[in-house]
Amino acid sequence: MRDYQRRIASLLQYCQQQLTLAKKLNEAERRGLMEAAVTHLYTAYRSYVVEVVSSYHVTEDSLPTSWQLPEVVELLQQGQHQSGELNELLTLSRQGWLCQLLTLHSRTLQLEQTMPITRKNAGQFAIAAVNLDAPVIDFDMATIVSIKTGFTELIQRQRQHSVES
Repeated sequence: MRDYQRRIASLLQYCQQQLTLAKKLNEAERRGLMEAAVTHLYTAYRSYVVEVVSSYHVTEDSLPTSWQLPEVVELLQQGQHQSGELNELLTLSRQGWLCQLLTLHSRTLQLEQTMPITRKNAGQFAIAAVNLDAPVIDFDMATIVSIKTGFTELIQRQRQHSVES
């Protein structure tokens, strides 16, 4: 359990470092750091889901490959477990900071799919530096900070609650 907590803390720290650095850079560099911050937040969220399910003796390998929360909740219910933590995340995934995070993360994945890799010759690959047809993702610093704050508060509250139980 502590390994997950350390991993989540590290990911949130990386996110904060990227957000702090992004304030000092030009627009193109800022976008890259904001995308990285979103990716770190998403990875921290997934690690938190693993932390929660591991307390019910469910391994990461047995989680659905889609990582859809309804499927994770259903997996626990099949084992006769109810998780207040996952139910709260499920609610937040429909509206709230988690919904915003999932939306931003899916947009970054769409952006990656629009960046073609072309072969120059047998030994080299070139990645398009700028794809003018790619959708522009508006990474709003305030939104990402709000997501990080909401996530951090949720973790602290749920961990405090589990210690008291």
